[in-house]
Amino acid sequence: MELSFLQEKEIAIAEAHGLSQQQIKVLSNGRLNYLQMAVLRQAMEQGADMKTVKKAARPRLSPEEMSELISHPEQLNRSIKLPVMVLPLILTVLFTGVLYSVWKCAVYLRRERLELRSEEITLLCGDTFQPGQYILRYSQQDDLYLPDSFVAEVPETRIAVYRTASGDQKILRIRIYDKQEPVIRVTETPDPDHCMDGVLSAHDNADGELKAYVSCIVEGDQIIYSVSDSSGNRTEVSRICRKENEEV
Repeated sequence: MELSFLQEKEIAIAEAHGLSQQQIKVLSNGRLNYLQMAVLRQAMEQGADMKTVKKAARPRLSPEEMSELISHPEQLNRSIKLPVMVLPLILTVLFTGVLYSVWKCAVYLRRERLELRSEEITLLCGDTFQPGQYILRYSQQDDLYLPDSFVAEVPETRIAVYRTASGDQKILRIRIYDKQEPVIRVTETPDPDHCMDGVLSAHDNADGELKAYVSCIVEGDQIIYSVSDSSGNRTEVSRICRKENEEV
């Protein structure tokens, strides 16, 4: 910051009076006017403590206030008192903030909260999850974010999250069960000596192909085929055995 003529003159006097570079550096603060600089210079010439001088070198203080603080350094440790008019202003701002917070809280509590019809639902494999079907109520003035819909394919437990723009959040637990039995396709008159050759396919809606898990037993003139899926659904299919003299 460029110094004025009078500020430069004070620094020149300080140099001429033999003040140290450290002392002159305190005076070189461009925010101090020449009157403030003169008070500090005279104090340092008279041997004032440098810590006291540095604390008193506040641009917002008048030269008289600087001189008073240097003469009575114990005042530097006193807490600064706020002007009388500032306290009512601070109290008004705090009171207004409290009223606004109470009003916001009351509005938040009065509004209609997000609520689901249940915390848990069950679906069967093959069912489609439609998230909108499970909402009981929510504030129409609030933006609602729904979970994605999906087709239940395998037995499992899934979590669906519903939330609003105002911060409400609800969790829906979805338990998916498989109640559909596997389907076995076999030939009409299988050979009892090679009954497994009669299995064409065994398919399950959740587990897929189960042909390798099919079992067969011969009871009299019948062959009974059976298979179970991972959910415990069991299917049995019976066929009449091929007669010994029947051609293949």
